[in-house]
Amino acid sequence: MKKLAIIVVAILALFTRLWQISRLPPHLSNDEISIAYDAYSLAESGKNMQGKSYPILFESTGAYKAPVYMYGLAPLVKT
Repeated sequence: MKKLAIIVVAILALFTRLWQISRLPPHLSNDEISIAYDAYSLAESGKNMQGKSYPILFESTGAYKAPVYMYGLAPLVKT
């Protein structure tokens, strides 16, 4: 019974994620773009968008982003 419940929840989650995936979301937000660019810049040069070397805080569109996320994302976007 437990396996059946897990399978049903997994199928439901997959359906809700893939339903109309070509239309949602219509574009990336400014925050998502700045996070991706900061991570890429950090991976390539060790500097953020503002040119600071290995910063502790990442300023982005008037707010600050967590450094753990940026440093964790950097190796994934390195080409």
